Amino acid sequence: MSKNTSVKILTTALILLSPLKVYAQSEDKCLATMVYMEARGQSDKGKKDVVDVMFNRLRHQAFPKTICGNINKKGQYPWASKKNSIKDTDEYNSIHSAVSEQYKLYKLGFWKDGTNGAIYFNSSGRKPTPKSKLLFKRQGHNFYI
Repeated sequence: MSKNTSVKILTTALILLSPLKVYAQSEDKCLATMVYMEARGQSDKGKKDVVDVMFNRLRHQAFPKTICGNINKKGQYPWASKKNSIKDTDEYNSIHSAVSEQYKLYKLGFWKDGTNGAIYFNSSGRKPTPKSKLLFKRQGHNFYI
């Protein structure tokens, strides 16, 4: 058995047996809410792009190390401070189920980024920061690094 496989098995066991499961569920909910607010009505690929940007942020030194921390960071997501923003619970539940699987893959080390490392996205076409570089456009969103 390779060292990489052993590490993934150990990580899987720790996640499944960890008392941090409540933390993971909270992160799951933040991720699902973000995808619901930013990409509902888009294809599965569009929703995964939004998830990928969040996972890239978790790995980037300029951003908080939690999903909820990123969402609640001042100036990032205007909807984050509003209560009861979920109007279509069926759509939210469907998104939650899909992003929960992506979150598990990320935590287990099996996640594959489909955005070439994008850490920002928007539909305005304006650079999120002066040094941002446009990577690509897809489904009405612009992706930047």
